[in-house]
Amino acid sequence: PYNHKAEVFSFTSLLYHVMALEKPFARMDPAMFVAEACLKGKRCALNKAWPTEMRSLMTSGWAAEPEGRPEFLAVVVALERILSCAKG
Repeated sequence: PYNHKAEVFSFTSLLYHVMALEKPFARMDPAMFVAEACLKGKRCALNKAWPTEMRSLMTSGWAAEPEGRPEFLAVVVALERILSCAKG
C-alpha cells in the first residue's frame, strides 16, 4: 500500500538524478522503470566519488520494502549534515 515512504523513494531517486546531472528516465521510459526498478529491484549505480553518507542515504531510500526506508526527517537531517561537511 502507498504511504509516505513512497515519497522517500521518489525523493532519493530525484536526488540521484540531480547528483548525476541526468534527466530522470533519460535511459528508459516509465514502463521500463516499473519493470526494472519495481518488479526486478534494479537500482542506479552510485558514483563512488560521491560522499559515502550521500550514497548511503540513496541506498536506504531505495529499500525494496517501505519499512526499510528512512523517515523523511532523517533524510533532511542527513542532507543538512552532508551539506555542512561540504561547506567545511
